[in-house]
Amino acid sequence: MVGCYTPQNTNTMIHDLSTQKGRNGYVDSMSTKKEIIKVDIVFRVDKSRDFSGQVFALFPHECDNHNGNVTSYQHVGQHSSANYKHCLELSKPATPEQYADLLKELESIGYEVNVVKKQNYEKFLKSYKKVWNFN
Repeated sequence: MVGCYTPQNTNTMIHDLSTQKGRNGYVDSMSTKKEIIKVDIVFRVDKSRDFSGQVFALFPHECDNHNGNVTSYQHVGQHSSANYKHCLELSKPATPEQYADLLKELESIGYEVNVVKKQNYEKFLKSYKKVWNFN
């Protein structure tokens, strides 16, 4: 999970996860710097029976594990791993009004969000290769 705090005096460090090695860059609560992480996000609304109407975010270019899952985020549960294609099957695109609160929450914890409509496979593959330590 990304640790990000809002200190009184904020100098800003910008990180782009697509070029960063590992996710161990965090800022402790005593730091005077706020970490901002640039990410692409696909916002979706669940349409399955049990979770119908819940908005969630997929990080389509952030491979989470060796299975090829991506990082996801929602209000309850926060960061998790998700099968991108399965999530698309069980959801529909969220409107800006539907995802406004979740976007605000992501920004408050240190993400600079670029909203995208779908996964760019080349970006995902680059992230997947990092998980497997392929160059």
